Amino acid sequence: MRFSRVPVLFVLLFVLSWPALSQPKSAPKSGSATTASVRAFVQKFYDWYLNTSMEDPRPAWEFLLDEPPATLSPELISALKVDWEAQQKVDNENVGLDFDPFFSGNDPCDRYVVGKVHSKAGHYLVDMYCIRNEKKESKPCAAADVVRKNGRWLIVNVWYGTGGEMLGVLEFLRDKRAKDAH
Repeated sequence: MRFSRVPVLFVLLFVLSWPALSQPKSAPKSGSATTASVRAFVQKFYDWYLNTSMEDPRPAWEFLLDEPPATLSPELISALKVDWEAQQKVDNENVGLDFDPFFSGNDPCDRYVVGKVHSKAGHYLVDMYCIRNEKKESKPCAAADVVRKNGRWLIVNVWYGTGGEMLGVLEFLRDKRAKDAH
């Protein structure tokens, strides 16, 4: 039986390339356009948030509820609203967030800078570093969890350097309020 070289060569190339075709795309390299885009998005959000929070007399994250920015996911805005509304119903007691959920603390830094970007399953975790007195802290204070949806970036959660994450904290507080109400 005699085989033609062209079809055999084609089949051989296809078989050899199949593993590469079937593998999911790897995380973007740190210099890629996607990584640069998500880094710029998160830096712009934190710059805006820090500046706005310094100008608004209310706790920093509350101003987000007046006109939620298109940079936050609807789920994140909803969870923040539920927490804020619960806090408004009581006097002299804290039943909600007692720290700024984007800064991961009560005292904002002089500024925030993005660090490494970690990619997994369509999510980009962007490390945020606190700068105080022109010194960058050695560990990230937070990591913005960002996804691309309908052609734009959205912050869907914030992970804290001390452990935990914003949506988890908000869920815990909601469940605690429900338990305490009964």
